[in-house]
Amino acid sequence: MAAKDETDAVTKLKDCASVPIWEQEMNILFATKKLKAIVSGKEKKPTGDDPDAIEAWESRDGLAQLYMLKTIDISVKSHIR
Repeated sequence: MAAKDETDAVTKLKDCASVPIWEQEMNILFATKKLKAIVSGKEKKPTGDDPDAIEAWESRDGLAQLYMLKTIDISVKSHIR
């Protein structure tokens, strides 16, 4: 049996009407995955000579982006840059 994806429980963003519930559910997902600071912009990408810190931040940022993309309906994705 395949592992359940965390994004399966999130309502897909399809239109303006689905934004409030999608946003609430995504905030909960980001909080449980310790990604809220990255998503909100409070945690900036590290600068300097610490490649491990940069790689860790980029990995967490990529995970947050993946969660967003997996929960947005394909009809909406064409409007995202």
